[in-house]
Amino acid sequence: YQRKYFIDPVDYIDHFIFVSKFSRDKHIEFDNRYSTKSSHLYNFTDVRNEKTTVEKDNYFLFFGRLSEEKGLLTLLNVAKKLKLNLKIAGTGPLEAEVMRSAALNENIEFMGYQSGNDLAKIIQSASFIIVPSEWYENNPMTVIESYAYGIPVIGARIGGIPEIVIENKTGFLFESRNEDDLTMAIEKARRLSFAEYSNLSQNAREFAERNFSSGGHYQALMEIYSKVLKNG
Repeated sequence: YQRKYFIDPVDYIDHFIFVSKFSRDKHIEFDNRYSTKSSHLYNFTDVRNEKTTVEKDNYFLFFGRLSEEKGLLTLLNVAKKLKLNLKIAGTGPLEAEVMRSAALNENIEFMGYQSGNDLAKIIQSASFIIVPSEWYENNPMTVIESYAYGIPVIGARIGGIPEIVIENKTGFLFESRNEDDLTMAIEKARRLSFAEYSNLSQNAREFAERNFSSGGHYQALMEIYSKVLKNG
């Protein structure tokens, strides 16, 4: 913090690239100089693998760090009440709590740490991914990886999540930490017709192709570099 009084990085860096509009706006709110020397560019993933089948009535999935700030306790409470067919993959400080919930509720399955092809198969077979974060997320890879397979997302309305989870287009949003609101979002997902679900799935895949492909990311990044060099 004190370093900025000797060498202010905003003065010495030509351009800042943020992975979400949310993050960029927060920096501008703190220091308006960012508004003229910054861009946002989403993370990217491999979107070559296509989801070949659409399953509306399969399981819901949470994958990632098993911690309170990820909203896992809120999700577990809702899953128990709704008897939601929920799979959880990951590791973290709440692992023991997840294991207890899985042991006491037959609708909850704990799959442990997953990665690579094993994780990809679990994502591809899910109906919805749930991202119930209770802290600021910039551009969560859970959403990006899910969209690459055409899997819609139920996400908390916090941080950068509302930028990429488009209500009734690629999934559903709910108020972070609000169990009732999460319940309504899940029930909305459950009531979808096959055609409605297929439309969400297609929209998610198309959103990934437009915003998260490695080729598109490279092109956008080169355009930013070219603009900075031209102005420099």
